[in-house]
Amino acid sequence: KSLLIVFLLSANFIIFFSILTTPTIFSGRDQGSYSEAAIRLSQNHKLEFSTPASKEFFKIYGSGKALNFPGFNYTKDGELITQFPVGYISWLAVFYSLFGLSGLIVANAISFFVFLTCFYLLSRIYLDKASSFVAFFLILTSFIFSWFFKYTLSENLALGIIFLGLYQIALYLKNYQKFHLFLGLLSFTTLLLIKIESFAFLFAITFI
Repeated sequence: KSLLIVFLLSANFIIFFSILTTPTIFSGRDQGSYSEAAIRLSQNHKLEFSTPASKEFFKIYGSGKALNFPGFNYTKDGELITQFPVGYISWLAVFYSLFGLSGLIVANAISFFVFLTCFYLLSRIYLDKASSFVAFFLILTSFIFSWFFKYTLSENLALGIIFLGLYQIALYLKNYQKFHLFLGLLSFTTLLLIKIESFAFLFAITFI
């Protein structure tokens, strides 16, 4: 029953903020670069793309970092390609292909639902039911997550994956079933496709 309540509260929170959200799709910042790369991937079925403006700038600057298109590099053929890991971009592209711009919100919502669920289940391992509900409620009403659905940042997907991995590791330390250890390590390894900083994270978590 307690887990069902957590599911319902999480779903209502997500639906409420999803309705009030317009996703960022404009370049100039990381979130816009992720969105544009995902949309182009969905439309063209490949990461490389070009525009009339990018072709003109390529004539000036050549291959390498695309100074006028933050988050992208020029290929030797003059096409733009993202400079970010493609895991989150692919995740967004799948949902964009299904739901259009609303798919960007859906992609973030699924990851946030996984995070909230795993956070509660993780807290239940170390806290009693009442304390777990308090911790869950504090996380649910934290201001920082009110913008979670608006910005297409790789941290959104990484958050759900990290807490899924932490929950599996906690289960392993509780019952020492290797299946949970495998799932935990698999979750953390997936981060390599999402964030460049994952190498440092994996090194730290392995050392711990």
